[in-house]
Amino acid sequence: MNSGDSMRCPKEATFPRPSEANGNTFFIVRHGHSEANKQEIICSTPVRGQDPKYGLTEDGLSQSKEAAKLIAESVGGLAPIPGVLVVSSDYSRAKQTAEVIADTVTKAPVRICEALRERHFGDFEVTF
Repeated sequence: MNSGDSMRCPKEATFPRPSEANGNTFFIVRHGHSEANKQEIICSTPVRGQDPKYGLTEDGLSQSKEAAKLIAESVGGLAPIPGVLVVSSDYSRAKQTAEVIADTVTKAPVRICEALRERHFGDFEVTF
């Protein structure tokens, strides 16, 4: 199994329909396969995380499109869906994933939240 396989969305994946009783539905999506995954390195500092050279691979873009499709289908398949917020860290891999989802589901810009950055791995940075 390569490092991208564990991030693929299973074909049989389904999401529950939003409930009118609670009014809110949340989807949490991890970024697609990235160049850092491909190179088998840890890329956790803001400087490296924001660097486009550690963004998504072609597989990662495909994974993001599949996730966006599943999310859109789960809420009725109607896009753009009003009232949807897509929030991401400022790391390129997460931001790219979020942009694909936002473009499919809502057409609204992605909101960036630095608090969503992954933890910093210190001495293990750029090693694996």
